[in-house]
Amino acid sequence: KTSTKEMIAALVNRKYRTLKNVLNLNNLVGVPLTLFNLKSEHEVAVIEMGMNSPGEIARLAEIAAPDYGLITNIQPAHLEGLGSLEGIQKAKGELFKGVKDSGVLFVNVDDSLVAELAKKSDKRKMTFGTSSDADVRLVEIISQSVEGSRFKVSFAGREEELFLPVLGRHQISNALAAAAVAWGLEVPIDEIVEGLSAHKPVKQRMEVKRVKDDIFLLDDSYNANPSSVTAALETVAEIGKEGRFFAALGAMLELGPESARYHRLIGEKVAQLGYRGLLSLGDLGKEIIEGARGAGMPAEYLFLGRDHAEVAQKLSQWLQPGDWVLVKGSRGSRMELVIENLIENER
Repeated sequence: KTSTKEMIAALVNRKYRTLKNVLNLNNLVGVPLTLFNLKSEHEVAVIEMGMNSPGEIARLAEIAAPDYGLITNIQPAHLEGLGSLEGIQKAKGELFKGVKDSGVLFVNVDDSLVAELAKKSDKRKMTFGTSSDADVRLVEIISQSVEGSRFKVSFAGREEELFLPVLGRHQISNALAAAAVAWGLEVPIDEIVEGLSAHKPVKQRMEVKRVKDDIFLLDDSYNANPSSVTAALETVAEIGKEGRFFAALGAMLELGPESARYHRLIGEKVAQLGYRGLLSLGDLGKEIIEGARGAGMPAEYLFLGRDHAEVAQKLSQWLQPGDWVLVKGSRGSRMELVIENLIENER
């Protein structure tokens, strides 16, 4: 959500004086604090809303009274508080219900659960995604490299080539959402193209770093759920396919009773994508390792560390020039400590 919010605010600000949440102040404290900063000169407020239990989005929508609503996607996250994917859908759907009757819903037609919510509403809609009838449509991904992603988008038939200086198929989806919102607010298409090319990755979200000059590190350590981890794993496997790639993964928190299963599935995905090595820590990290082991990943390249420093030390022993490494985990996993230790080890 935060990356999408940053993209939207940057694009909209090219035409309107815009307020946005600072960082991810998106809860029942952060949203009011953001709205207190509204001044008479502001024309648009881009407000990210977060939740981990039913009713929170409804209350935030009551506070903010949105004219427009965007749900980026509906994926397994915060299951401890929401119980199931259907619970997440219902909780996120509170946003569409909270948009004014005269407002507009921006609908990700690639996400069936979001599309289902939109069908239940009589409010105006603008769609985005890969579907042939989407208002803002991803035509093709042209290339992905360490510099970023190049792709072609159709704005109701007008095709434009866009460049986004951040990695990941899911970040292209975020850019598509931001482009739809901006276009819906009558930001010129040329400004949208230029604005996305100037986007800066949000700290610890698909942020490419170099360890020395010849090892690439993808810092996606701010947060994690099964969907975002899978997307990051696929990105590094694609970008690093000419060489070797590794993953240092922390726990994905708040997944409820199915947590161990989700972690084992991530381990299986690591093995299936051809990662050379996998490192983790903690009880849930052990589940990731076991998932990879069960999927046939060699034991000599599976490592369960006692702490972040030990994980970084093992990475230092494995990494060679030209390698890629993904570091990711939930906020409570503090995986940025692996990065800090790794950089210190390589000095």
